[in-house]
Amino acid sequence: MDAASHASDFDAQALSARTPLVAASATEARRTATANDIPSLVADVLAFRGGSDASSWASYASSCRALCQIFAQYREQPELLDPQLEASLGAAMARVRNLVHEAHGVAFADDCEARDNDVAENVDVAGGCSPMAIMLPLCRVVQCVCEVRGAKVALRFFPHDITDFSPATGILARLGKMAIRQNASDASDGNGVWEARVVMLLWLQVLVLVPFDFSTLNPAKIVAPHAIPAPSGCEWGTAKGALATTLLDACAQHLRDPSPARGAAAELLAKLLVRVDISGADAMPAFVDWACAHLDHADAPDHRFLVPGVLRALCCFLEPGAAASTTTLRAAVLALGRVVGAVERLCEPAQGDYVHLARTLGVATRKLLVKTIQRCALTMLPVRKVRWRYRGAHAANLLDNLAADGRRRDASPEAAANAVAAKKPADVSVGEAPAPLPDDDGPADWPPNDRLAATYECVERACDVLLDALRDADTVVRWSAAKGVGRITSRLPLVLATDVVTGLLAQLEASDGDGGWQGGCLALAELARRGLLLPERLSEAAGLTARALHYDVRRGPCSVGAHVRDAAAYVVWSVARAYDPSEVQSVAEYLTPHMLAASLYDREAHVRRAAAAAFQECVGRLGAELFPGGLAVLEHVHYFKLGDRSRAYLVEAPRVLAAMPQHVRHLLSHVAETKLCHWDASVRKLAADALRVACMTGGSRDAAARHVASTILPVLLDQTLSTTLEVRHGAALGVAEVLLGLHDASRRGAEQQDGEPLLTDALAERVARCVPDIEKKRLYRGKGGEIMRGAVCRMIECIARVELPLPKPVSKALLVSLDENLKHPNATIQASAGAALEAYASSYLPPDSDAACERTVRRHCAALEPGKGRDPNPAARRGAALALGHLSGGLLSLGPASRVITCLAQAASKVEENVDDRDPETRRNAAAALSRVCVRLGDLADDSLLRDAASALMSCTRDYSVDNRGDVGSWVRRVAMESLVVVHRLIAEREASSDPAFADAAVCALLLQCTDRINKVRDTAGRSLRSMLLHDNPPIAASGRSIALDAGMFDGGVGGVFTPDGDGDGDGDGDGVVPEPEAEDESNGNGDVPDDASDGDCAVLPPQQRDAVNWAAPVEAIPRLMALLPVPAYQRAFVRGLVVAAGSSGDSFAKYMRDTLLEACKRGDGGLSMCAVVEDAVAVLRDAAEAAKAAKDAKEAAKSADNLDDVSVDDVDGPSYSVGEAARLRLERHAVPALRFLEHVLLKNQRTLPETVANDALLASRGCIKGLTRDAHVQLAGANVLIQLSTSTHAEVASGALASLLGLLVHGMPRVRRHAAEQLYVRLGDAADDAEMDDDDDTANRLREASDAVGGVRWDNGTVADAKANRAPLYAMLRIEPPTVVKAATTAANKPKVADDELAYQSLVNEAGY
Repeated sequence: MDAASHASDFDAQALSARTPLVAASATEARRTATANDIPSLVADVLAFRGGSDASSWASYASSCRALCQIFAQYREQPELLDPQLEASLGAAMARVRNLVHEAHGVAFADDCEARDNDVAENVDVAGGCSPMAIMLPLCRVVQCVCEVRGAKVALRFFPHDITDFSPATGILARLGKMAIRQNASDASDGNGVWEARVVMLLWLQVLVLVPFDFSTLNPAKIVAPHAIPAPSGCEWGTAKGALATTLLDACAQHLRDPSPARGAAAELLAKLLVRVDISGADAMPAFVDWACAHLDHADAPDHRFLVPGVLRALCCFLEPGAAASTTTLRAAVLALGRVVGAVERLCEPAQGDYVHLARTLGVATRKLLVKTIQRCALTMLPVRKVRWRYRGAHAANLLDNLAADGRRRDASPEAAANAVAAKKPADVSVGEAPAPLPDDDGPADWPPNDRLAATYECVERACDVLLDALRDADTVVRWSAAKGVGRITSRLPLVLATDVVTGLLAQLEASDGDGGWQGGCLALAELARRGLLLPERLSEAAGLTARALHYDVRRGPCSVGAHVRDAAAYVVWSVARAYDPSEVQSVAEYLTPHMLAASLYDREAHVRRAAAAAFQECVGRLGAELFPGGLAVLEHVHYFKLGDRSRAYLVEAPRVLAAMPQHVRHLLSHVAETKLCHWDASVRKLAADALRVACMTGGSRDAAARHVASTILPVLLDQTLSTTLEVRHGAALGVAEVLLGLHDASRRGAEQQDGEPLLTDALAERVARCVPDIEKKRLYRGKGGEIMRGAVCRMIECIARVELPLPKPVSKALLVSLDENLKHPNATIQASAGAALEAYASSYLPPDSDAACERTVRRHCAALEPGKGRDPNPAARRGAALALGHLSGGLLSLGPASRVITCLAQAASKVEENVDDRDPETRRNAAAALSRVCVRLGDLADDSLLRDAASALMSCTRDYSVDNRGDVGSWVRRVAMESLVVVHRLIAEREASSDPAFADAAVCALLLQCTDRINKVRDTAGRSLRSMLLHDNPPIAASGRSIALDAGMFDGGVGGVFTPDGDGDGDGDGDGVVPEPEAEDESNGNGDVPDDASDGDCAVLPPQQRDAVNWAAPVEAIPRLMALLPVPAYQRAFVRGLVVAAGSSGDSFAKYMRDTLLEACKRGDGGLSMCAVVEDAVAVLRDAAEAAKAAKDAKEAAKSADNLDDVSVDDVDGPSYSVGEAARLRLERHAVPALRFLEHVLLKNQRTLPETVANDALLASRGCIKGLTRDAHVQLAGANVLIQLSTSTHAEVASGALASLLGLLVHGMPRVRRHAAEQLYVRLGDAADDAEMDDDDDTANRLREASDAVGGVRWDNGTVADAKANRAPLYAMLRIEPPTVVKAATTAANKPKVADDELAYQSLVNEAGY
């Protein structure tokens, strides 16, 4: 089997694995396929026996790489490799064994060193591949398997013959020499040398377990003289022989290696040192001395790789169970003293501060240092279970704890005492320390009494270092230190263990950093889990745990503390598993509200889930009687339900409050005191919403509502004037939302007659004065002024919604505040002000008041209408358009209605003459307001006004405005499409004004947008089209509806269309209006907006009407839309949209649209043909040429009238643009893609097109080129089309195309001249070749001469006059009639003036030398 194919197949699989949408079943299928390939690849590898054939070696190396790639796929589930290990790993190691013996057999040849030097080239000096060269790729495979599956499992399949020991040792030494030479020559270690060293070290870990003395395994020759490792500097003792010395030196040398060989060497060295024949020769003390000598210089730069290896080796041979001899004990005592001394020395520069150590050593070194210290201390202490530790009596009987009635089946005190007595030894009572026993300090013979004090002194020093390590900067070090504290404490007497616990609690109490808090919590959890935290200390630990559950410290723009809160939840979880309910009753009552607060209101999902798991463990292990209502809460404090923050705050939290009313005050106070002043604004908003929902869950007698009204609301009113931004912003939001919640609770209480109003008159007066007080304090200024404006708008909205009585000055001040916020340039503030104005107008502005109409409707209309009253501030115009959409129908009718709709229609569809005055946001807001106004006016708007609104929205769907932010017209198009559906629904409901042609025009506009290049536009267009076609009461577009339903065009989508009330549910409570767009971040950091200008989600469709069809995906949407091709009214618009999309700039999108359209032509869908598609493309070009001509004529008329401000182009297909703007936008957005598509069609179907169609294409291309000569994109695309037309079989068309190409040779832009010349040069060369094949030598020579003439000129250099002189001979060569030049008489009066932009462009060209 070809290994290269496996490698390429793996690359494809790896690419797919990085794709988020790959199904798990497909991944498993590919994994199974590659697993089936392993035996064949292994057979290919094992069959290779060397040779001088380069291809066989390449196949062998490729097979090894393919095996590594296949094994690497199993990193997440390595156990799936187990069935393959014996056949693959065992066979591979058998082959490695043979190669090792072969290489060892020739190790003493004269050319052995030369052979090792040639391994990198894989060629032996005698010809063929050496055993060492063959072994290296195979070792890479073995090392990959060991890394993926784990060394412990892989070592089971390694050979363990005693005869392999000496060859493996020799090969390891040779590989070490090879690595040294490679490092000296700066050669890459990519040929498998380090992998081979890892394999040899792992193999030797198996071989050193042989039960024979090393002196009997000392042959005369072990390794070649050139491969003997350099002395490591360690004196290994005596009477071990050369084999042991060689192996020990090799291991010591590999401790400096930064590769995985360091870990394997450390484990091998540990297994060597615990052998009796080596440890008895004083090798272990010698190694400890050598290692500690290097630890004394741990901060030296040249020890950065050696120190981790030394520590790893110490950890390995001090591993519990691996060392138990007296020699090992002496080494542990020596090592502990030296290591702790090194730590203390490194801490001296910072006066004993551990932080200096963290800055000096790396994280891996510090982790190994902590592990070494704890293992040294554990080795010095006896292995025992101390009698004083707490052993809980309760079993994990969930059936008893989770009984259906929430109580224990036998909860009497006598039963509990009997259970305790049955589960514990008779001489130990619950929670009491037993009397000291003779063996509490260890066996009588170890450690001796005279060394007891010294031993505990060393252990005390170790504990001090571990407690300091709990404050390390890295979590892995803190976690290792926490486990060390727990393990050491479990072997200490009660007195010393009490000192450790006391020190830990004191350190945690005084800790001021997040690292110390997390490390202390982890250590507490370890002590509690092991029963080392006695019950009398639980109350002290519970207080610290409660503080840790809320630990959140601000650091710059964010905060730290999530890891601390997670560790605190681990403490609670450990306590629940280790202690009896009777011991932790008071602790459980204290910690329950803190756990619930963390599980419901924490910002981080993993912390909420960790706290919920701890609470579930408490209820399940300790019993439901300790947690009243706990069983009912468990289904809400759930892992998946708490994953979403909004759901946790607004859905699950109220249910928990209802189930556990005893914790309402604590939880709501926590939200008000902690979350309302949180650094994250989204958390503050959720906290305010949570208070509102909590008040609304019950009536006026509800504990939550009364606590909020009596305690929380007065405090929040005081905090609205705080100097801290987070406090006053959260307080303002809280006041607003609490006001709504209390109003709802009071209303339901009044209905049930169960209490008095919650909001007293005094509180109501303070709330009413809150906004004026904020403005008086000028809290809008400075940092945070914008978010305060949004909060104030929300407060005004809530005040209006509850219809709070307002004094006249306050009411006027609120309206003035809303007017100011409507003029703010921030879209979020404007949206909040618009919503507040809607509520304010509904509550405080009489619908029949002419004064109110003058103050609002007419004032905003004047700001939008052209004239002197028009506001020059674009933000003010946006706010005015937004405000009109939020006013009531009564006020709008006094406008009058015709003025309001006309004003909004003009604001939405007309683009200002002055570029600086153009504002797409105003047009977007006006388009959204049009549908709102039409719905709210209802019968007050006559048919003509609705048609005017629909016509304006139709014009908005073709807004292709572009600025430095990107396609900002897409914002207008999206809102206009959704508003168009609403207005046409209103028109359809009036049967007298129903016009099928008018509705079909709207469907055509939506179909055109369904082919737009922007995903969001296509998605909005598809959903709007679906709503329009499926509306049946009455139908809007009857012809399209029937075809869509028959073809199953919308099958698979979610049901629901626009209902009369407009919100999708048909209950009459909606108004069918367009919701305001959300806040937009319209820049991507550098002022640009990619593709769709990053507009916000301005969707009209409510959630009930959202579609399961992904209309943004062409693969899913276009095949459905093709069902509408047979409809004559829709076909032309849809095909024109496909033509433009097929020539757009996106490669994958344009290719799919082009292929879809051409396939439809081949099938003849809807009577479609290639000629018809070309005609549609030509029609697009004609429209573009006509628009360009209209813009030019308007410009000439403006110049003659000397009044540019009064002239504009009224484009029937789009908004009214300034002079030349409509033509430019149409050419850039439609003409250029149409030219590209036409080029592609002509390239494939040139000879099949009739002459009339080809001639139409030529004329349309000429018109675009001539209409806008300053657009380089149009000129270049037009030149490509002319090149294709010049190959036409129709002589007139070909001649005309060549003539137009010659005209481009004298274009004003050098770039266009050069491109036209390049295309013409290639075309003439191809024509000359064709003429030679036809034996027309005269024509061939003439064309060749013309081609040489074109290619011999630098057309982008020089002036246009020079280009004309160079072009003149080409007409005769190509036998084309030269153009006739008509010179007009010029005088001083009529001499044309050069435009400033032309002078600027010419100056730029001259300066650039281009």
